[in-house]
Amino acid sequence: MSGEIKVCIGNYGYYSEGELHDAWIDLPKEPSEIRAFLKERRLFDPEHEEIYISDYDRVPFGLGSVFTENALLSDLNMLAVQMGSIDYDEDAVLAYIDACCSPSSVVELMSLLEQADDIPFYRYEETGRTPGESMGLTAVTWNPELEAVLESDPDIAWAFDYEVYGQSFEQQFSLSDEGYIDCCEDCPDLGAYDREDLEAMYGFEDEGDCEDDE
Repeated sequence: MSGEIKVCIGNYGYYSEGELHDAWIDLPKEPSEIRAFLKERRLFDPEHEEIYISDYDRVPFGLGSVFTENALLSDLNMLAVQMGSIDYDEDAVLAYIDACCSPSSVVELMSLLEQADDIPFYRYEETGRTPGESMGLTAVTWNPELEAVLESDPDIAWAFDYEVYGQSFEQQFSLSDEGYIDCCEDCPDLGAYDREDLEAMYGFEDEGDCEDDE
């Protein structure tokens, strides 16, 4: 992912008065730039202070339950900074979300990304197949005797059901398209970092909400 999040911002007050001032903005931005943007687009003033996210160009990690109209613009901006600042395996994050625990907020997602290296995610030996078959092909390499038998006779290798063999590991592993999560290993704690921790880490601790006046 590029680290950039594009959102469309609206204002509840103007909306209730029959006016639409929605405008798109690319994140991340400096908080002062966001404040200037909101004022220039008539999205924030003393009589109309409540903004909302009316649309997303792309929902990060497919988390539609997190990226809603009620998401805080300041949190989204901080997430965009994080996504552009750290290295993480997107496949591992997606597999974790599907297998273990889906973040319920932008802050929890940021906490997960900070711990992405701790996700017990392992790539298959071969991809481009079903998750079960890819798991089967990988698991065969863990059993030298079975691997030797399959390599010794093409007919046996052809008849061997890698899909079923791979699926037999589903009690221990959660299978995704690119790899698997080892459910027996420790996984990241989504509550390891709160908003204050993240603000301090990314230099937002003295900025306040993006929509606040300077």
